[in-house]
Amino acid sequence: MAQQSLFTSSFKLFLKTYLIPVACIVIAAGGILNYFFEQKIILGSSSNGAYKVNRIIHRPANEISILGSSRAEGAFIPSILSSHAFNYGLSGAQDNVMLYFLSEALKQQSTQPIIINFDPEGLNSSLGDLSNYIYNASYQPVRKLMGNAYEPWFAIPFFKYFGSFELYTKYYLNSKLQLTKVTDCGGNFEKNVLTPQKFASLIAERKNTTTTFKNDTALERDLINLLITNKVTPLVFVLSPIHNSYFVSYKNQSGFKTFIDSITQIPLVHFINMHHSYPDSMFINTTHLNYNGAVVFSEQLKDSLQARGLLK
Repeated sequence: MAQQSLFTSSFKLFLKTYLIPVACIVIAAGGILNYFFEQKIILGSSSNGAYKVNRIIHRPANEISILGSSRAEGAFIPSILSSHAFNYGLSGAQDNVMLYFLSEALKQQSTQPIIINFDPEGLNSSLGDLSNYIYNASYQPVRKLMGNAYEPWFAIPFFKYFGSFELYTKYYLNSKLQLTKVTDCGGNFEKNVLTPQKFASLIAERKNTTTTFKNDTALERDLINLLITNKVTPLVFVLSPIHNSYFVSYKNQSGFKTFIDSITQIPLVHFINMHHSYPDSMFINTTHLNYNGAVVFSEQLKDSLQARGLLK
């Protein structure tokens, strides 16, 4: 009994003297590191997807929000359109994510327009990079959007970011250095201009690629519901520039037109077709503009919005 009591006493002393203090130091250091990483790195770049998912929850008053996929992110230059504009476009994300942003933005009931880039293949689902959502994974609409992709460890500070540190850091460094891209209020714009030979090979590949317009029925239902219940905010769907080769093997153009005609019958819904013939040098590929093309497009879109009284 004496030996057991001595062991128990020694263990308690070890706990009190070493283990508990060390654990407290580790927890405190982890908390400080987590706060620094979130505030300075994740939220330190407006082009970071996690920043955008967080920003829409706390959307500034009087903001003109630009929503969509990578085609929105790389084409709409906010500072050209308005000092109040912000680009929420997300590479790899599709219309299920756009609907999340739209539903959050409409909570504000602002009279400023929301601009939605519409991709001609129709409404479909893709989360894109999961790291975009981890910071706000505890927010119910974000957790619902993540669906089966949500993991229990996303509730553990700092550790939840393992596997994503490189991506967050890349966005942060690019926003500071802007070596290959120009960043502007959430937008990410490619500086590169392809050689004619390289772009010719992309054109040939695109002409042999069949794309069909088709809406996911659940997403279409959810979108229509948001459009119908909106009573205040002008919603502007925009077909941003795509290279002409895209439409060589494009199917169901009549379905695309029918859908656009149907949503523009809803009050406060507008559609602007910006599919003009842009030079090859303004594209980074057959579906995305480079920075030079984005400048021209954004200036033309601003003129079109102003002509319709949608931008003051």
